[in-house]
Amino acid sequence: MKLTTSVIALSALIRFLVACKKEKIEDIQQTSTPKSYASFLPMTVGNYWIYQRFNMDGSGNENQTTFYDSIYIEKDTLINGKTYFKQVTTNPSYLTIATYLRDSIHYIVNNKGEIMFSSEDFTNTFNESYELGLTGVDTLYFMHSKMTDKDQSITTPSGTYTTSNFQITYSFPPSTSIFQETRYANKRYAKNVGVVIETFNLSQSNSSYQERRLVRYHLE
Repeated sequence: MKLTTSVIALSALIRFLVACKKEKIEDIQQTSTPKSYASFLPMTVGNYWIYQRFNMDGSGNENQTTFYDSIYIEKDTLINGKTYFKQVTTNPSYLTIATYLRDSIHYIVNNKGEIMFSSEDFTNTFNESYELGLTGVDTLYFMHSKMTDKDQSITTPSGTYTTSNFQITYSFPPSTSIFQETRYANKRYAKNVGVVIETFNLSQSNSSYQERRLVRYHLE
């Protein structure tokens, strides 16, 4: 009788241990499954975006122009063993600018390792640096980038989008800034679309700036 009881107890213990082991294996499998993140910049060769330029004054008043920018994904290429996509921008001055980008979990990074966007990280500060004047002594400005304005609704000539903003903050020393000591460059991304609005041509001596807004796009 005692032997039978011991056998039953041992059998129950084995079943318990097997169940625990199975549960732990299932937990490991679940935690090891990579999480899927939405694309905020679809990088497929042949994708393109067309933007119209607007002149903006310091009060936010806009003046529509007849100038357009185009951005397209030309090709993919290996850099240090990782696949990057070559993004080519053509502006009204007929200058072309090439940028190499790749997805890294929920970040978009360039070939210099700089973070250009994140769909998840709205806490950390990215890419801190400063710019020196021609003498190499005086500091023209300090800059850093960070994600802001999560899920903000933005309207452009191509439609209304829910966006997240990659914002660069430029801080100018008081002695060099006539209008503002702090300026912001915004780059607003929409999920499965790409950049829908971008501000640029900021100046320390002028409160006006330019903005390009998405007019149309094509995704392969």
